[in-house]
Amino acid sequence: MKNFIPVAYILPFTFLGIFTDYLSFTIIGYIVFGVMLITLNSLSIGQYKLVIVLMLNIVSMISSIIFSIYLLNSNEQAVSYFKPETPVNLIVVYTVIIYFISILIAKLLTYVNTE
Repeated sequence: MKNFIPVAYILPFTFLGIFTDYLSFTIIGYIVFGVMLITLNSLSIGQYKLVIVLMLNIVSMISSIIFSIYLLNSNEQAVSYFKPETPVNLIVVYTVIIYFISILIAKLLTYVNTE
């Protein structure tokens, strides 16, 4: 049963995808982001070694930076959303938001699985 990913896992990522689509992500972008979160969740359950989880965290951070740079270049309205002082501040803000959302959702799903 642990090898099977339920359909209910997709629902939080769909709502997250709608939110990120409002912030000018593409559909492909948040599908990849959702798959990355599901993978992070399945690895954090403890099926693999800690090194793989650490590597996935690094990949998650790099992809967060790539998505935030895409968001910076995509839309003038999205750039003025947080009203940053410099573009570097905007990249840092979006990277931190995306990264911590990915960690929190993965840990929440892990907690629900253990109950």
